Formats: sequence, C-alpha cells, structure tokens
Amino acid sequence: KSQRRNDSRLHAEPRGRPMRLSVIDAEVVDEYQLQQQLQQQQKRRKSMTGGFLTKFSNSLRHRWHLLEEAKREGYDANLIKTCLAAGEYDRPTVQGKVIDHITSAPCVMFTFPKSPSCRAALEAFETMGVQVKVVPFEEDGDPMRAEIGKRVKRSSVPMIFIKGNYVGGYDGGPSDEAPGLLTLAFQGALWPMLERAGANRLPRE
Repeated sequence: KSQRRNDSRLHAEPRGRPMRLSVIDAEVVDEYQLQQQLQQQQKRRKSMTGGFLTKFSNSLRHRWHLLEEAKREGYDANLIKTCLAAGEYDRPTVQGKVIDHITSAPCVMFTFPKSPSCRAALEAFETMGVQVKVVPFEEDGDPMRAEIGKRVKRSSVPMIFIKGNYVGGYDGGPSDEAPGLLTLAFQGALWPMLERAGANRLPRE
C-alpha cells in the first residue's frame, strides 16, 4: 500500500500548476478550434452573399421602375443613361435642392466645367454683361442632373434657367418655348427675357 501511495505521488501534478494536455487532448482542442473557424467563415460568406443579393435585387428593381417611368414619360436614351448613372437617391431632398438653386438667382446655369458648350454659354453671358449663377454638376452620376432631366425631358448641359423657367442649353433645346440660348438671341427674345427676370449686370472693370 505504501508503495502504491508513493507511485501516485510521483505521477500526480503539482498543486497550483495547470494540467498538461495529452497529445490526444491537444488534437481534440485543435479540431474544435478549426471547426469554430470554419463556422465563422461560413457565416461571413453567407452574410456577404446575402448582402450582395439584396443590393443586386434592389438595383434590378430600381432599373425596372426607371424603365417603366421612362416609357411612361417619354425619356430619350441619353436621359435614361443619366438616370441610371445617378442610381437610387432621396428624390424629395434632391428636388428641394434643385428648386433652391433654380430660384436663387435671376439666371442660373447647371454645367460640367469641362464642357465646351458650357464654356461657350458662359462666354456669351459675359459678352452680354449678364451675371449668371453657375452650379457645377459632378462628372458622372449626379442626382441633380437626373432630376432636372426628368423635369425638362433633356439631360444635356448646360441647363439654363431664367426666372425659374428652363430655356434650353447653349445651341439647342427640347421645344419652341425652350429652344436654347443662341436661338433666343437670334430671335431677339433673350435680352428682354433677362431684363424681365431682373438679371444683374456684371460689374465693369
């Protein structure tokens, strides 16, 4: 009996020290950790896949509604392309921004800074000595451009407004009421329109 007690003392772990894992126990722990890692990876993949599918579904829904609206309202191909580039946006907020800009000055022009037509229109106003408020669009996918395009049925720039009314672009427009800056000038209607709007004159140097 005393010999067995001595043997058990020799093989017992010292008190206060952590127990050492056997090789089998270590393999079990490694396998458990591996399973946990695999489960976490699967959860991340499901989350990523679910998010992608949701975004894809929303994008298809948005495109479908836009095409239905385009068919109903008679949008041309360029306007549809502009609207698709703008993507989904808070329409009431953007409409409010557009109205604020249009009504903020007697003459307002929405532009792309690098557009030759926009530069030509700005030079024409400067030659006339008329002050125009310039609102630059982003290069691509600007919700304001899409929203104005839906409003006036035309997406090309510049988009010129005089006293809140759309008059077309530089050398063209969608209708006789909005034929563009050059046509209005040739008709002799541009200057009276600017005067009625109370357009400001550029200060003389």
